Amino acid sequence: MFGIIHRIHTLKGEPVTETDERQMTIEDAGALVIGDLEFHALANLFPLMEGEPFHTLCEDIRERGMEDPIWLYDGQILDGRNRYRAHQEMGLEIDPEQFQVYRGNDPLGFVVSKNLHRRHLDESQRALVAARIANLKEGRPSETASIDAVSQSQAGQLLNVSRESVQRAAKVLKKASPEIVAAVEKGEVSVSAAATAVDAVEQYPFMNSPHWSPVAMGQAKRALEKLDAGACGRGP
Repeated sequence: MFGIIHRIHTLKGEPVTETDERQMTIEDAGALVIGDLEFHALANLFPLMEGEPFHTLCEDIRERGMEDPIWLYDGQILDGRNRYRAHQEMGLEIDPEQFQVYRGNDPLGFVVSKNLHRRHLDESQRALVAARIANLKEGRPSETASIDAVSQSQAGQLLNVSRESVQRAAKVLKKASPEIVAAVEKGEVSVSAAATAVDAVEQYPFMNSPHWSPVAMGQAKRALEKLDAGACGRGP
């Protein structure tokens, strides 16, 4: 049954019997202890909210409560990481009735749909998510569902970005520094600039320094390439 609330041991990933499938109440479970739950790998395909957007979410929950439930899958948070973190940040207890267990057979599609509907991610952030999806290995990431291999083109369609953007994002994930990847995740640097920075470091290793920003790397790379081209054109 989709969306049913389970007993507290279900939230921790323990086996469930047919008699356990019933609505949880505060009386029979109490408030869930903060810090019990981990984030599902599929949820972590998307960046966490940070800075002002996260603080705004905290204040909204403080004033109006949590309007959307936290979805669980395999005993981990599939959707609602930021709402869960907001409660941790403010030291608030979470009512067990605010949890639901995902019972569908497409957890990846569920996560993508929830995040694209609710969050305002730019093209570069979506490309990074698509590249992570394309990197998922075919198989069984959980005991309850399988994930088919997703091509870069398919991942791009899913996140509404071009295959070229996904390819650039894949390069960034594979070769860029953690700081550059984090900058793309936060929307501070475009995936195109980040990919150019990767190329710049490969071509001019001296740029591999925290003092060089991705944009500066790209500018320096283009300038040096022009100089190189001019030198070649002059001959011996």
